[in-house]
Amino acid sequence: MRSIAGFLVKNPTISLGIAALLSCLPVLYILSWAVVAFMTLQLTPLYGVLALLWTSLPVGLLWRHEPWVNLVLYVLLGNGLVWGLAWILRQTSAWVLAVELAVSLGVLVVLGYHQYQPNLVAEHQQLALQSLMMLQRWMEIDISQEQMLWYARLFGQIYFTLQVVFALVVVLIALMLGRIAQGSFAEETGAVRKELYSLYVGRWSIILLGLSILGSVLGYVNGFYILPVVLLPFIVSGISVVHSVIKRVQFRWLWLWLFYTVFLFYPIVMIATLVIVALLERYLQLRSRLGVTLK
Repeated sequence: MRSIAGFLVKNPTISLGIAALLSCLPVLYILSWAVVAFMTLQLTPLYGVLALLWTSLPVGLLWRHEPWVNLVLYVLLGNGLVWGLAWILRQTSAWVLAVELAVSLGVLVVLGYHQYQPNLVAEHQQLALQSLMMLQRWMEIDISQEQMLWYARLFGQIYFTLQVVFALVVVLIALMLGRIAQGSFAEETGAVRKELYSLYVGRWSIILLGLSILGSVLGYVNGFYILPVVLLPFIVSGISVVHSVIKRVQFRWLWLWLFYTVFLFYPIVMIATLVIVALLERYLQLRSRLGVTLK
């Protein structure tokens, strides 16, 4: 990682070209966003802006073929958000603040989508209904029309929310990669590891969760379709606690593999568990009670 970071610092122009190329490729665009974060953290915010412009190349290529809303969201919840969060980390080193700002933006985007794009929600519901009908005929599943309508409505409500959650997860991964690269280059690997192992749920995240539940109960907002976004800081904090505990035991890679395998097959159960772990860490200092020392 240190050699890669050194290459980025010594050859910024070539690095920008590589980042632009990676931004056009599936999956690998995460690395181009990580370059945005690294240049913002290690060099200057201006270099970060240049990387942001170069990694926005797909927007320029697709502007005639995609709705303008999608292109704006690509930057707002993509490399643009990576640059903004990297700038915040550069100024404050506060991961909690960065995560909370990302989640707050995600909530606003989801609320705005459901408020101003109801036609797209209806289209997603119709698409889900057609897919369920095809699946029923193909697999001969015994499911009633009422059940299919319920699943279709559910899918229509959370389809865009899940897209936003995915975008925020990618943003945080890119930010983490950029921070790790910067720490490796500056020989601050231990400090970066301590930052990532000590993440916790901020007060605003708890308030936001309470507001979403209260608004749903009072009928002001459907808290269900913003809940996946609101829970993201709790999941991040829970994963941080798990990593900080596992690093103390033998065969840590085996335990991490087991943890993420269970997460993959039982996501709902694991998300609920991570939320509880995050709350225990917030109010009962779970790491300290388990004897975890962050060095």
